[in-house]
Amino acid sequence: MFGHRRFDAGVLIEPKPAFRFDPAGEKKLAEFRNDVWPTIERMNEIAPQHSRLFKEVILVGSPSKPFTYTAKNTARHQAILRDYDQEIVSDRTQSENSPLTSWNLGSTTSFVRAVIASVLTRTVQDEDDLFQHGCDSSMDP
Repeated sequence: MFGHRRFDAGVLIEPKPAFRFDPAGEKKLAEFRNDVWPTIERMNEIAPQHSRLFKEVILVGSPSKPFTYTAKNTARHQAILRDYDQEIVSDRTQSENSPLTSWNLGSTTSFVRAVIASVLTRTVQDEDDLFQHGCDSSMDP
């Protein structure tokens, strides 16, 4: 997991050898994200608001850049994050710079509803008080 002191957290996953693929292939990456998403959703249910993950911040290790491990077969977290720093920065930049294609009332309302539903993991009505549903200032980074 990465994102300490950042707006959003992310996760870097190395699939088991039988399931490895080149994450540069968008179709395979989307399929993998969809496959692991139910597990991520279950984790998000118990995670603090600021630690919840979105599909866009699920990164996958490349077969050409394998993770490094200690003698006890523990992932070398800091070394791996250093090795993947460029991918983490690139992914974060892409997700921050991907605007809606149209900012009209309908698309903006749908976008805000989707964001709120994904953060709260439930649907709220437009007139509901978000603070009553668990949103508060402690959700800020």
